[in-house]
Amino acid sequence: LTELSAEDRAFIRGQYDGAIRHADRVLEAFFRDLDAMGFLESAVVMVTADHGEEFGEHGGLLHRGMLYEESIRVPLILRGPGVPAGRVDGRLASLVDIAPTLLTRAGIHPPPRMAGRNLLLPGGAGSQEAVFTQYGPLRYGVRTLEWKFILNAEPRSVELYKLRADPGERNNLAGERPEVARRLERILREWRGSLPVLDEGPQAAPGPTEEERIRLRGLGYLTGP
Repeated sequence: LTELSAEDRAFIRGQYDGAIRHADRVLEAFFRDLDAMGFLESAVVMVTADHGEEFGEHGGLLHRGMLYEESIRVPLILRGPGVPAGRVDGRLASLVDIAPTLLTRAGIHPPPRMAGRNLLLPGGAGSQEAVFTQYGPLRYGVRTLEWKFILNAEPRSVELYKLRADPGERNNLAGERPEVARRLERILREWRGSLPVLDEGPQAAPGPTEEERIRLRGLGYLTGP
C-alpha cells in the first residue's frame, strides 16, 4: 500500500464506489420488479455483506483477513411484515443470526444446534454480551458494545480497543487495561471451546492447486507463500 500514490488510492476507492453504485442500481430494478408482482407485500428481505474493504486505515488494501472494523462491520438491513420500519438498532448482531431469524420468520424452527438468535424477538441477538469473528486459525476477535479484542495466533499478540472513544482502532490498550484484555480473552476462548469439531475423515479433499492458490491469494483469502 505504501507504494501506491494518492492518485492510485483514489482510483481504487473510486472503482469500489462504482461497484457499490452498480449494485444499488441492480437491486433497485430487482426490488421494483418484485414489488410490481406483489411479492414484497408478504416477503421479508434482508441485505447484508460478507466483509468490508480496507483503504489504508491500517496499512492494507482491500481485505487481508484482518479483523478491524473496516473489514468486519457490514450492513444488515431488514424489511418486511413484522419488521419495525425506519428503526436503526445499535445493539450487537452477527451474521450467524441471519439464518435463525429468517427461518423463524418463515415458520420453521431452527435446529437446536444452530448458532445465532432471532433478531426480531425482543431481547434477541442484540442483547448478547459479545459477538465473535475469526480468520481461519490466524486471528480471532470478540466485540462488545464498548470493547474490541483481537488475538493474533502466530506470532501471538493481542490488541484491545475502546471503540466508542477510538472507532478507528488506533490506540491498543492491551497493556494499559490488562484486566479487560484477560476478561475478553476468556470469553473468546470459551466461545472457541464451544464450537463443534468437524471430522473430515481419512478421505479429506485435496488442497488447492498452485494456480488456485495464486487466485485465492490475490483475492485476499490466503496469506503467506
